[in-house]
Amino acid sequence: MTQLVLQPCASKASKEHFLDTIATPVPWDSISEHLGLDAGGFVPGQDLPLWGITPGNSQAQYNKLSVGDLAVFNANRQVFYMATVSHVFENEGLASSLWGRDEKGRTWQYMYALSEGRYIDFNTEALNIALGYKASNNIQGFLVLDSAKSSGAITELIAEPTAQPPTWINDSTIGKRLQKITPLISRVSIEDAIQRAKQIGREKFLEEAGAHKAFRYVVVDGQFEIDAKALIIWAHNKSHPEAKIDPSSFDGNRKTVAEPLRELGFFVDDLRADSLVDEAPMGDDPQKYVEIASTLIGSLDITRLTGQRREQGLIRGALGLKPSGSQQCGICGKVLPSGLLVAGHIKKRSECSPSERVDVTNIAMPVCLFGCDVLFERRYLTVVDGIIHVKLTGENAADEYLKSLEGKIAPGWTKARREYFGWHAAQPKTSL
Repeated sequence: MTQLVLQPCASKASKEHFLDTIATPVPWDSISEHLGLDAGGFVPGQDLPLWGITPGNSQAQYNKLSVGDLAVFNANRQVFYMATVSHVFENEGLASSLWGRDEKGRTWQYMYALSEGRYIDFNTEALNIALGYKASNNIQGFLVLDSAKSSGAITELIAEPTAQPPTWINDSTIGKRLQKITPLISRVSIEDAIQRAKQIGREKFLEEAGAHKAFRYVVVDGQFEIDAKALIIWAHNKSHPEAKIDPSSFDGNRKTVAEPLRELGFFVDDLRADSLVDEAPMGDDPQKYVEIASTLIGSLDITRLTGQRREQGLIRGALGLKPSGSQQCGICGKVLPSGLLVAGHIKKRSECSPSERVDVTNIAMPVCLFGCDVLFERRYLTVVDGIIHVKLTGENAADEYLKSLEGKIAPGWTKARREYFGWHAAQPKTSL
């Protein structure tokens, strides 16, 4: 039986979330890259309105939520939107990418998707009476009411005619928030913010910007990194003091922080360990990675995992390994999702000269994780003038795979990579 879901949406932050992910459904590409193998029940290619609940007191209510329930959103003593719950799922990565995190470091990871949504104009006094409450009852907190309690109210809500969106949907201080912020930053203003952060140090800069430490996005400038959300807030407020951003109501998510900075040519790192296959640190244009390689690679501390991951991200970007795309393995030639490919060095990184290290489009190639990566690294696979040569391992399964590649053309071989492949072929193989 259908339950009624009461979703308060009165705060400025809640209204911004509504505008970001319900009034504007979330693109399928942004959803699918976070689902992985957990995509059952979703229709590929379908953009979805999404909402979420933070961990805490509302979790017990969320556990009652079911597909088919009717969710109603209320603000300013008005129920203004209703929709059917189409999916119920937990996804911290997707939630963080959409809405960022609150001051406690939480994100709205207990999520639900909606369908058949429409605006209505139904006052909360009438809703309270239909639910058996006093007309003056103040609806607070996320609630899931059972079907027996809900039935009368659901009947009235369904009969309610479609209405115009509430006035705050088009309010310039809320509805136009995202459009106003991005045009008011420039590369020069962000560079000024980075210099300020270097001058006074990270902690003082965060205090000056009124922002907290980044949970996800940082801008990398050589060996220095600074919180991306803080940079945007500082740059915007410095350039436009008459229209300052309130840090508490500005979500530091991908759409509002990472993408605008990447568009301006900054290397924005996602601090999550699995971020390389989720997001490209400078967008999808390989040329941006080539242009920054000479200044960034030499400054990365590759003795640290963070430095290694960032260099891998830069090389992946230069090779065109897009998070939501696919590429051909440079050895076997299979076209696979980018998440199943690595940017494999042809010449061992520790043996590269400084100029070779920054030759990011040639020093490495996409290599699949289905055997080519490790077999090439251990020199059971070598490539000479584009032709694959193999050395057998003595293990039946591995040797069967190697024999299937013997004498074939390696699509990753190019004239520009000839010397690197030559170095690789001259090295002794190492045991598996």
